[in-house]
Amino acid sequence: MKKIAKPIIELSDIYRSSKKACIEGLNISVPDGDSYAIVHSNQDNISLLLDIIGGKVPPKKGKIFFKGDDITSTKNNFGVIRSDSPLPKKTVADFAGISIVKRGLSRSMTEVLVKKEIKDFGIEDLSESIIAKLPPEDAQKALIFAAYMCSHDFMVIDEPFGNLDKSDRREALKWLNKFRKSKKVSLLIFTQNPELASISADYVMTVDSKTSSSGITAYTS
Repeated sequence: MKKIAKPIIELSDIYRSSKKACIEGLNISVPDGDSYAIVHSNQDNISLLLDIIGGKVPPKKGKIFFKGDDITSTKNNFGVIRSDSPLPKKTVADFAGISIVKRGLSRSMTEVLVKKEIKDFGIEDLSESIIAKLPPEDAQKALIFAAYMCSHDFMVIDEPFGNLDKSDRREALKWLNKFRKSKKVSLLIFTQNPELASISADYVMTVDSKTSSSGITAYTS
């Protein structure tokens, strides 16, 4: 049986509602170095939850801990990829550079790091391409690269490769799994597809319509 690592991020008893969404008593604990998928049926709830995780809105009740520190209601310092956000009208290199600048690095150091990492990431040929004009799979990889540059150890992805058909998405998710294992990145994934969740995650949790953690958590690999 696999030994569970200390959590890199914990959401504890999260409550929040809006006109379209309702989150009641959500608990998530992502072990450091692992991938954790949340299977849901309400995208409005996930959009609200991403606002909470990102520090845009505070939970009415509950806490968020990242690496043991209370980050509730504070701006996150890790990469978040949302399915409801428009694709950036920036080049892959420039958008990744923005992520690095947010970490406090100088622009000169940013350019050096982007050139080094983008080659290792395997998308060097996309460096000067506008993300919004890329095919869906390449655009998603560009966003993942930018999120990785923002935080090398943790990122959140909503419906990874959701614009691809089933077979192409399956292969892309296998790539994502291989990438995060090679880079030792922890992932929190939100999806409405249980089958594809099992491909991309070590743990899968199903939540109910109010996004409360009354579902089943399963170890998948």
